[in-house]
Amino acid sequence: MLGNVVQQCSSACWEGGRVGILPVHHGSCSPLGNGAAVGVALGLWGMTPLHIPPSLLAVERRRRDKINNWIVQLSKIIPDCNADNSKTGASKGGILSKACDYVRELRQSNQRLQETFKEAERLQMDNDLLRQQVEELQSENAVLRAQLQQRGLEGGGPEGMPQ
Repeated sequence: MLGNVVQQCSSACWEGGRVGILPVHHGSCSPLGNGAAVGVALGLWGMTPLHIPPSLLAVERRRRDKINNWIVQLSKIIPDCNADNSKTGASKGGILSKACDYVRELRQSNQRLQETFKEAERLQMDNDLLRQQVEELQSENAVLRAQLQQRGLEGGGPEGMPQ
């Protein structure tokens, strides 16, 4: 019965520079078929799916589920990328591509905002400096007016000239 369940694929496969025969389940000759890829991915080269401990299969399944869940989360937060919009949903690659595009877009937007903020800070400093200069000129003007009044001269003309 074991011979019927687990068969050796006759095609040779390369993995890490080694040639080997990938064991497959239920007669499939696909090197990635029916759990054999899990064994390869976990470094269990040469082990049949029946020899891969169920705990490792469960670990691999949880890992895939986590990745898939994070991809679904990405599809929900990336604009125009909701996988629920179509019957089949967006592909994982499409979701990741849109996520990368969106991150680039956010970085560019953030850069523009930082530049705008720096410009606003510079303008605020210039404004503060100009206000300080106006106050100094107003003080100087008040001192000069007081001096004119002491000498009996008042500056009442339109050009600020004494009358």
